[in-house]
Amino acid sequence: MPIRQKVFLALLVVSLGTSGFGGLWYYRTAKSSLDRAYLSKLEAVAGLQKSRLNAVVAFYLHGVKSITSRSDLRFQLDKSITLGKAESRNALNLILKNIKSTAGTFQEISLLDLEGRIVASTELDLIGTKHKDEKSFEEGKKANGLVRLFKDQHNILRVELAGPVRFASQMIGVAKVVANAEKLIELTEDYTGLGETGESVIAERAPNGDALFIVPLRFDGDAALTRRISKDKREIPILQALQGKEDAFTRNVRDYRGIAVLATTRFIEGLGWGIVVKIDAAEAHAPIEALKWRLLIGNVLLWIGMILACVRLSKTITQPILQLTEAARKISSGDLSHRVDVVSNDEIGSLAVSFNEMTESLNKKNAELKSEKDYVENILRSMADAFI
Repeated sequence: MPIRQKVFLALLVVSLGTSGFGGLWYYRTAKSSLDRAYLSKLEAVAGLQKSRLNAVVAFYLHGVKSITSRSDLRFQLDKSITLGKAESRNALNLILKNIKSTAGTFQEISLLDLEGRIVASTELDLIGTKHKDEKSFEEGKKANGLVRLFKDQHNILRVELAGPVRFASQMIGVAKVVANAEKLIELTEDYTGLGETGESVIAERAPNGDALFIVPLRFDGDAALTRRISKDKREIPILQALQGKEDAFTRNVRDYRGIAVLATTRFIEGLGWGIVVKIDAAEAHAPIEALKWRLLIGNVLLWIGMILACVRLSKTITQPILQLTEAARKISSGDLSHRVDVVSNDEIGSLAVSFNEMTESLNKKNAELKSEKDYVENILRSMADAFI
């Protein structure tokens, strides 16, 4: 391979490699910085959503407490159970009706005796029915709490709550409350700061270990209590959240749609609920992808300039060397009159000067040798003439 091509390839590899690695480093650094910025925003939103969710649950529990702590309700429930008076049951129904009309959040309020039988309710047709084996009755005897979310006959999401009713320090019954879930839904339908694809999702652990979404999703309005994520897909953030992990995820993470996302998780200990705040990676990385194309176009233009510069530079470096090579060839063939043009002040220029000085020296040596040869030949010729 000619030296010019070698020099050209060496310069090209160094220049293109440097610009290529520099561009790649800048792209990855910018992408990492963008990820950190988005994760910081998701962390802030996740913390806010956890606080808001706890506030919503506290609101529901306060509603239950406001029922179980009413002195007139406890007094009438004790009379109804111990004395079995109809006027007490009527008074209880009236109290519950008034609570429902003023609260606005409650859809149904029922009072159960310790046998699990409903003795008063805003739904009169439920009075007398037994619910001893229901979870709400067992949980309600322990403390005021959120028992479950469910869908009613109209497929509307509801919240079921229950709590103990005590009179004279003795538990005399259980209050069961059904409330609307609008506050939960409003919380997850708030996409402030989450762009076009971000959302907050909430799930609970199903009996078989799967993640069961308990509220509608941004991309699936019917997901509440129907859509699940298999427990085997442990890498999906919502399953990580249900394991109690509060972390941020940027790499190889996909959501319930199978789409790559940036996500952060939170866990609600008292309820065992998991929260994930996420945004599609494509949306988060849109600015850096635009930058990538700008870098690519810029690098292509830079590479074209570098190729032209390498051609010029390789010619500048190799041209004097080629001239010296040509001069050496001519001198070796006997042309001592050839001289090399000195076109630079660098080492190659010094080599050209030395080369010309060497040629001058050879010319002088040849002239001296020729002179000595002529002298010897003259002497020999004179001696030959003398003998003749």
